[in-house]
Amino acid sequence: MKKTFISLVLILTSWLLIGQAPSDYYNTAQGLSGEELRAALHNIIKGHTVMSYKALWNAFRSTDKKSNGKVWDIYSEYDWTFGSDQCGNYSNICDC
Repeated sequence: MKKTFISLVLILTSWLLIGQAPSDYYNTAQGLSGEELRAALHNIIKGHTVMSYKALWNAFRSTDKKSNGKVWDIYSEYDWTFGSDQCGNYSNICDC
């Protein structure tokens, strides 16, 4: 029981650390509202890279690749195989 609890704590802690923005990421937006807040948030993200949906599978190789070599699907409980599971068209959730 103790091992299970410790494992759960470690998993949850690592999950929280991985999914967080750097501690000072939103500093320039703190305490602002209205147009000042909008401008500060714009300045925070303005250097982002725009990608088409077609380019996402290549990006997933570095952003969402799991240790088992598959891509993590945040919208389902499934892992997908790079290359063979990227159909682009589907009728039901998790078809591909």
